[in-house]
Amino acid sequence: MCTTQLDAGNVLSRLFRTLFVTRHRKLPLPPGPRKLPVVGNLHQIPSSNPWRTYQQWHKQYGPIITIKKGPGTTIILGSAKVAKDLLHDRGSIYSSRPHMYFIGECVFGGIQPSIMPYGPKWRLFHKVQMAFVNVNTAHAYRSLQALESQQLLRDLTESDDFTKAFERHSTSLLYTLAYGKRIMTGKEEEIRDLEELGGILEKVLLEAARYQLSDMFPILNSLPPFLAPWKRSGQALFAQHKQLLEKHMKLALEAPNWNWCKQAQRLGATTSISATELAFVLGGLFEASMTTPMVLDVFVMASVLNPQAVLRAQAELDVVVGPDRLPSFEDKAHLPFMDAFIREVMRWRPITPGGFEHAVTQDDEYMGYHIPKGATVVANHWSIDLDDTIFNEPHEFKPERWIEQPNLPLATFGYGRRACPGRHIGLNSLYSVISCVLWAYDIEHAFDSGVRLEIDEWDMTQGADSKPSPFKASFRVRSQKHRDVIERESLVSDKMFELILNSISASF
Repeated sequence: MCTTQLDAGNVLSRLFRTLFVTRHRKLPLPPGPRKLPVVGNLHQIPSSNPWRTYQQWHKQYGPIITIKKGPGTTIILGSAKVAKDLLHDRGSIYSSRPHMYFIGECVFGGIQPSIMPYGPKWRLFHKVQMAFVNVNTAHAYRSLQALESQQLLRDLTESDDFTKAFERHSTSLLYTLAYGKRIMTGKEEEIRDLEELGGILEKVLLEAARYQLSDMFPILNSLPPFLAPWKRSGQALFAQHKQLLEKHMKLALEAPNWNWCKQAQRLGATTSISATELAFVLGGLFEASMTTPMVLDVFVMASVLNPQAVLRAQAELDVVVGPDRLPSFEDKAHLPFMDAFIREVMRWRPITPGGFEHAVTQDDEYMGYHIPKGATVVANHWSIDLDDTIFNEPHEFKPERWIEQPNLPLATFGYGRRACPGRHIGLNSLYSVISCVLWAYDIEHAFDSGVRLEIDEWDMTQGADSKPSPFKASFRVRSQKHRDVIERESLVSDKMFELILNSISASF
């Protein structure tokens, strides 16, 4: 090709880039509330339930809005269509995470997959995770999930603390998979470490709020540690977290039973990532299981407050399953109202109401608006799941809406390439637990000295994860036949447990 042709090509290329950039600069950002210099909208964002404020702004400005948290630009998405269009359909540029110095680098050492930027390292870590939580492997875990649900039913006959019972169930399921040992009583030695781990994660969230200025104004991170307390705090949390995850991975490798840590070594994962990285990759999957009991608390609250929906679900179970056995995964296809009930539980009170932060890696245009490279982009799950243009009477608990319109959107697990990797296991756990509990129990208001204990359906905890504030409920076994089945099915031998793990191992 001659020099003249090359020069002409270069000129055209520069011209195209110039026109493209100029066009983006002329396009406005999505609308939003008025901003102040330096602080942006920080003075308008409440510390509690900010997603509800965002929902009101969506009603005023539309499904895509811009706010400023200091100098940083945040684009908030308030409809399922907009979230899908950007986070899913344009996933190649909307799958990164915003740079969070305190959490990402100090607390998690840059190796926590859920908050890593999109790139080769994240794809490698994600590939390792998905080897254990894809659709096919999730199917292989169903026998273990059924076993844990059987014990859960027994636990609920012996204690009125349903939250503790749900936590033991979820912890045991994922600890067995990740590390090869069941948590049968909630009093095991491992529980102390797991409670410490939970405490670390809670402290991370509190400290992140305390030190958020280090993310809003990155120049602060150039300060030395003695002037930057978030560096010292984050590094101490990382060391504590790392010690716990590596300890349990070591125990897993020495355990007699199959587990993810052993399987990862067999698959050669440690040839591409370090042992510490593997501890965080697999530990991250275990830690994510802590959200399942939150959904189950919502299930109990919804059941107490909506007895007619429960009666309809139980009527379906009585026809399909009967009183002489527990519901199984094979029954699922014949329980459409049960499936609808579970979806409505997830929609009615989102446990991640503020959504998950994405970062856009190049300039983009959508709906006539400019979305700048580096902006934080968040799907507001509260707005999406309670969108009154999609859901009729969105604040009402109506499982039948999912039967009438099976393709309604649900934001629970996020969007695109950064959707929750463990969603297949999570959905199976919710089906196993909720179908068995509704089969076995009537769930009603609790009473104290003859006085009914009321439940405030809007009283939810604050934070990135949100669950009902503590409340009481009464679980009453539906009949003697149901009680007999609960007693019979809860007697699981060590041999049966070993057979289940061997079956899972054979599926890899």
